[in-house]
Amino acid sequence: MKRKLFFIGLLLFVFMAACVQAETLYVDNHDGENGQLRRLNMRSGATASDPVIASYYSGSAVTVVETPQAQNAEATPEEASAPAPENNDYVHVEIGGISGYMASRFLITESEAKAKYPDGSAFWDGAPADVDLAGMWETEIPLYSSNNIKSEKLASIPAGERVKLRGITGTWAYVTRSMEGIEQNGYVPLDRLTETGAAKAFILFTGEDQKTISLYETPSLKGKSLLEVESGTTCLSLFGRGEGNWRRVRIGGVTGWLNLTKESTTTDIGDRLRTSVPYYPQIMMARVDTLLYKNKGNKDTPYITLGFDMHVERLGTSGDYSYVRTLEGGLGNFDSGDYGYVLTEDLIPSPNTMTVGVVQVDDQDMPDVVYTVTDGTRTIKGALVSGAQIRLIAYTQTEFAEVSIGKISGYIKKSGLRVISEGGNVPSNTIPQRGTMLEDTVLYAMPDSKQSTEVSIAKGSRVYMLGKFGDWAFINAGSQPDLDLNSDDNDLLGFVPLSAVDAPVSTTHLLAHTTKDKVNMRSAGNRTGNIIGIANQAELLRVTDYGTTWTGVVKPDGTRGYINNEFLRFE
Repeated sequence: MKRKLFFIGLLLFVFMAACVQAETLYVDNHDGENGQLRRLNMRSGATASDPVIASYYSGSAVTVVETPQAQNAEATPEEASAPAPENNDYVHVEIGGISGYMASRFLITESEAKAKYPDGSAFWDGAPADVDLAGMWETEIPLYSSNNIKSEKLASIPAGERVKLRGITGTWAYVTRSMEGIEQNGYVPLDRLTETGAAKAFILFTGEDQKTISLYETPSLKGKSLLEVESGTTCLSLFGRGEGNWRRVRIGGVTGWLNLTKESTTTDIGDRLRTSVPYYPQIMMARVDTLLYKNKGNKDTPYITLGFDMHVERLGTSGDYSYVRTLEGGLGNFDSGDYGYVLTEDLIPSPNTMTVGVVQVDDQDMPDVVYTVTDGTRTIKGALVSGAQIRLIAYTQTEFAEVSIGKISGYIKKSGLRVISEGGNVPSNTIPQRGTMLEDTVLYAMPDSKQSTEVSIAKGSRVYMLGKFGDWAFINAGSQPDLDLNSDDNDLLGFVPLSAVDAPVSTTHLLAHTTKDKVNMRSAGNRTGNIIGIANQAELLRVTDYGTTWTGVVKPDGTRGYINNEFLRFE
């Protein structure tokens, strides 16, 4: 009888153990301060010192694994009747074919999860991720049954689809794909997934002296450098473990780690238009027919031909090769074009005669100073009024953009420009003031009388005043202030003698200096205004509000105030 009861008890225990081992728990590892979904580590053993083998986001379902005791077919009666050993710190679980140990305090039951997180809560969806294949020479990726490229292919996921990221193990991502109401779990390479929205991409800026920053194979300064990345390059943020100042990114099809130690090194794109971020890669041109390789110099992997005179953006260098993007989609459009390696010796800098877009002076009510750069020294050429639209030649890798002014070029600070491009920013509501021609004249390509544009302007014609360059006015003689984004063939931009146009004073008094040092700046245009600072002769002042007695000016440090005209010399 006792023997019969023993076997009945043993069967009941095995049955209960089977029920326990089939229990489903959910990762609940929220950041208490901001509610973000955080990952919970899975370890190879049941202690905090055991290696991490994977990590999983809150909302991921895990299955409790059977205990060693329940597997022991040779258990003695005493062992069979003893309660199963408990571990208050870690639970042995399995998810996606990977088993390990998770901290029990971050696991909850289904009933607890439903009570805490109602249907529709982000808790159940894991982390959203985009299947982003820009630069990867792929249009879709397989969904694998396990984290092994030789495992069964369950489906194909096209570029641009969004999946639910459940966890990360090594270089693989465990995801849930929703298709026509059916959810399917599987694995994809981790570097095919990017974050979404504001966290997806950022721009590198390595300094005005055009330094580079290394993209490393591993998060170590002693590791292998994959690329020397240049300013203006767009980096896609990848999922992965935090490593201090290190950030895991992808540049085109190259995945690696950046050591970002300064906030000024990056500018997040977020949901903004690319044209609103001021740094672009250097534009290069193929000087001969050459090849663009997916992998450096390897014809066994995909490659294409770059024709002579084809323009590309150079993102970085690696040995004898440059890593580039073809210009489909426009400047800086990181999710278009072909990425790859081309021999650096086959590239030359793009000539600056090619305009690449339109910009509008948009620095509140202030004019923008136009500089020329010779041997690294900046000198003032003139100034443009707020609202003026001009052609962009190059965005450069510094704080200045190169623009065309008639047939000459100059440099303007990017902070005072609005980039206008196809599908990009729209012009601001600011329109340049108009002047009236006092006499018949011609439109000149340069601020001298040596090169006319063969365009005649009749006395009485109304023109848009775009700026002042010495004794010359830079004007738009067209019927509207906006420029054609796609062609400059019909531009009527150029110079006329300042004496030939009845111009508003505010378009000719754009810049000023004080006639002596320590001139008072006041908060209002009268002597009752508070003194808010002083201006010195060496400081270039931008005029915001010209008056016959007092003039509103802005100092180089951004201080705004009014100075009596008695102490001003207008440039």
